[in-house]
Amino acid sequence: MKKNLLACALVTILIGCSNASGVEPANQEFLHDYELKPVVVETIEPIQDIVLLKQSEVLPTQTPQTQQTPKTQPKPKIKFYKTKYGKATTYGPGYRGYLALPEGGGILVEVCGPAGCILRRSNDAGPSLSGQRAGRIIDLDVNDFEAICGCQWNIVGVLRNVRVRYVSE
Repeated sequence: MKKNLLACALVTILIGCSNASGVEPANQEFLHDYELKPVVVETIEPIQDIVLLKQSEVLPTQTPQTQQTPKTQPKPKIKFYKTKYGKATTYGPGYRGYLALPEGGGILVEVCGPAGCILRRSNDAGPSLSGQRAGRIIDLDVNDFEAICGCQWNIVGVLRNVRVRYVSE
């Protein structure tokens, strides 16, 4: 009986079935040309012993390859001749690539803030004298300001605790 119901359920899913089990076909017009016969399905005995294998037992074992770290050139040590601490500001969009130091343009500096450091060359003189008296030591473009700040320029405006180190060339 179980075999017959299983076969009927399978046939019902595929094309519909009508037999003594009470299962009605899904589409009577479709089945009028077909003679349905019960199908005998063999029962498969359940597996009694399930053995779990470790992954190393299932896959062919391979000797682990030692990872070789790529040989890289050591980074050249940067020497600094002067360090300043103070505030950094930005003028906002429209000053792409802008970096101003009181000493003027052409000076390579490392600028560090809470989110990281950047290495840039100055291209203008600034901040203004009144800004310098207020503790401003550098003016940056928006991208550099946000890189060392880790925040949006228009929310902060002035970044305190900035370190500017002048690179010896």
